[in-house]
Amino acid sequence: MLFTTVSLLALPLLSLASPITSRQAVCSSSSTVVKMDYYQGYMSPSNCGVDVSSGNITANVCTNMVTQGVNVFPSDSKNCVFTLWRGVTDCSGTPDSTYDLTVGGSAQCVGTGVWEPQWYHGSGKLTCEC
Repeated sequence: MLFTTVSLLALPLLSLASPITSRQAVCSSSSTVVKMDYYQGYMSPSNCGVDVSSGNITANVCTNMVTQGVNVFPSDSKNCVFTLWRGVTDCSGTPDSTYDLTVGGSAQCVGTGVWEPQWYHGSGKLTCEC
């Protein structure tokens, strides 16, 4: 009888706790795509050089850098970070720099360190909040 009473008293507590512990955030940030322009003649973060091409970068996908600079735009709905690796094309090792891309913020002009893609390598990856 005591066991039954304790079980009945604990039942509402278990049902209250159950939804909280079973809920987990599902992250689909890999579907985030933002605009990225490519530049030659990069000088500084305020002088990206000559715009030579336009494209997109997808979150959580390593992108091989082939120009001296890129201008990475913020997402319309998620805060993101662009991470740059110099000397590698596969986003491995320790990154060289990171750039915050907040919703409503400005695009970031990034010097990639790539002058001739045959000899100087770089890669970048966009990561966004869930």
